[in-house]
Amino acid sequence: MTIKVFISGICGSQEVRKQQQRVVFILQSLPIDLQIIDITDPGREEDLNFMQEEAKKHDKKTQLPPQIFNDSEYCGDYADFELANDDDEIMRFLKLESGPSKSEILNSAESRGEVITQNGITNHGTNEDTPTLEEPISNGVNDVNSVAKEPELVSTEADEEINVVAENLVTDEAEVKEESEIPSKNEEAAKESSEEESEEESE
Repeated sequence: MTIKVFISGICGSQEVRKQQQRVVFILQSLPIDLQIIDITDPGREEDLNFMQEEAKKHDKKTQLPPQIFNDSEYCGDYADFELANDDDEIMRFLKLESGPSKSEILNSAESRGEVITQNGITNHGTNEDTPTLEEPISNGVNDVNSVAKEPELVSTEADEEINVVAENLVTDEAEVKEESEIPSKNEEAAKESSEEESEEESE
């Protein structure tokens, strides 16, 4: 299967030129057989008519390039291409994959009254036991309140440690002060005894 992109090489519209470049750039990055058809080349009148007629059959208001085909089967225009690219369904858009598209699955689920969550689980109606995205999940371990209290506990323990260290410093300073006073008392006693001896000698 060959993917054909109909473009205009002498397009005067800057917007159309950018759209063509974007489509070709993305398709060239895919592992597909790609053919670029410039409808402005000489002898391409049949391709131009084919592109326009197929676009009209699919109720396209304008038949401007880029238009994408899988061989002769119409895939869509730039708007369809961008929608498929946003939904990550380029291969399905190019008719290289079978099965329902994501949009078809969602529409079918909505018609049955089902809700498809982000992880793909289908819920019928509302279920009070099933947590929603708006409700926080609490299991007793990661509780918001308990987490909020942890910093207070840490700060309290740190304060207690600081107080103990401060008390030890005060005690150490007092002991050093007492030890430093002992030599001075000994010096005073020695001084007094020497004075007494000198008085006795003088007598």
